Amino acid sequence: MPAAIGFYTQIAVAARTDRKLLIHSENYGEQVEFDLDNLPAGRAGHWSDYALGVTEMVAQSGVRLQGANLLVSGDVPQGAGLSSSASIEVAVGYTLMDLAGQSIDLTKLALMAQRAENDFVGAKCGIMDQFVSTHGKRDQALLLDCRSLDYRLLPLLACRWSFRTRW
Repeated sequence: MPAAIGFYTQIAVAARTDRKLLIHSENYGEQVEFDLDNLPAGRAGHWSDYALGVTEMVAQSGVRLQGANLLVSGDVPQGAGLSSSASIEVAVGYTLMDLAGQSIDLTKLALMAQRAENDFVGAKCGIMDQFVSTHGKRDQALLLDCRSLDYRLLPLLACRWSFRTRW
């Protein structure tokens, strides 16, 4: 039963007239460039694998991708168990589909992001992180059946504790 947290991955996008995908990460201070007609077949062991993996999955879904410059920035802590990889996968996938003028089914996007992580990056993960990245809402927990992908949002009640101390 995951819940959305107050961290973000944001992408600024500019369309290109060629078939190049340039991804610049503000967090890493690096950029990578790919030819959309000749994407690498496998991972490079680099942060860009998450973005490239979901790019490949979106292309395999039949979406005709457009060349773009992506500026990626986020504050999701890496390696802390807070879904930083799912966050970048979902953000890049959403951005590329939106740029291509495609309607975005959030469950399909979550599944593409999971496939990117499993098949391209090589990290065997379940669907929970990607699903909460697409379906999570503020102040709500996500009750998810990972087998059927049935879900519902449940309100999180704020806990307020007050302590009185006598000296």
